[in-house]
Amino acid sequence: MRRPGNKPRWMTRDILRALRRKRWVWRKENDKNSPEYKEVERKVKNLIRTAKRSYEKRLARESQGNSRPFYAYLKR
Repeated sequence: MRRPGNKPRWMTRDILRALRRKRWVWRKENDKNSPEYKEVERKVKNLIRTAKRSYEKRLARESQGNSRPFYAYLKR
């Protein structure tokens, strides 16, 4: 069974919004060294990092009886 769309399961609406904002700031500033861009980039990295961690923890916790989803994630 496949999920619709191409985004990973850990990708949330907040992350997508932050990524759009990051692209918008990049187009507006067109400089990777601008303080606004660096701030947005740091926020996106932190959001992605925490979302992945929480998804992996939840997956490990839930897969104690059925390990198939856990190993499917590792395989990907």
